[in-house]
Amino acid sequence: MLILVCASILGFASAKSLEARWATCGSLVEVASAEFESVPQDEMVVSGSEVVLSCSLYASPQATISWFFRDQRITNHAPAMVENSLPNRKLGQSLVESRLRIPCVDVHTAGEYTCTATTPCTPPNLFLSASAQVMIAPTNKVSRCNASSSFDSPNPSPSSPFISQFTVSRLEMPGGVIQLMCRAQGNPQPEVTWHRLGEAEELIDITNHHSYMKLSNGDLLVMGDDDKVTESFRCTAKNQHGEDTTDSTIIYVNADEN
Repeated sequence: MLILVCASILGFASAKSLEARWATCGSLVEVASAEFESVPQDEMVVSGSEVVLSCSLYASPQATISWFFRDQRITNHAPAMVENSLPNRKLGQSLVESRLRIPCVDVHTAGEYTCTATTPCTPPNLFLSASAQVMIAPTNKVSRCNASSSFDSPNPSPSSPFISQFTVSRLEMPGGVIQLMCRAQGNPQPEVTWHRLGEAEELIDITNHHSYMKLSNGDLLVMGDDDKVTESFRCTAKNQHGEDTTDSTIIYVNADEN
């Protein structure tokens, strides 16, 4: 069932026009919107330390989030492209968190970092942005980072998994196709798995379940259940150096409540 839906989505996406995109924007459960729930915070650390910056965004539909360092783009996270390609689809509101891992702060990686966001329904050339400064604390000890820790290194050092963008929650109509994001980084590239969380938060295998499908980028497609009020999932990214996990929750609302 879900595989057939995906095939029709991809066929539609290949021929989708600008008019169809704006038609999607006009059929949202919530009015098209985007606003920060949290913004990156300034950090002062000892040279050689690891730092994680984060920003989170309420948006309808889900947003594209990018990170810039000294005005140069260093990461770009595409939105939930499959669900945004659905014709006549009522997309709800999402809370998405994006995280940036700076593995080693030194004079080359200290400075201003900016989180920017835009949605398919954002007017052209308009976007949200929020910046933070990463600073090196005064100290007599100076640590130097090797070249493999830089953002553009062709030979990055081995590293544990790090989920850099994920869907925290979704407010959705029941019965539709929902794309939960889970984008993982690491060296080697982590393997991503999904489980549904039971009432006691036990992990329930959904590998061969007809209502769920993992995409090649790590995201999960969920065929919304008309009988459920809410359901939660856990994304796990794992390689030989460790693992990282995040949880996502879908809350279903019927049309009469909107």
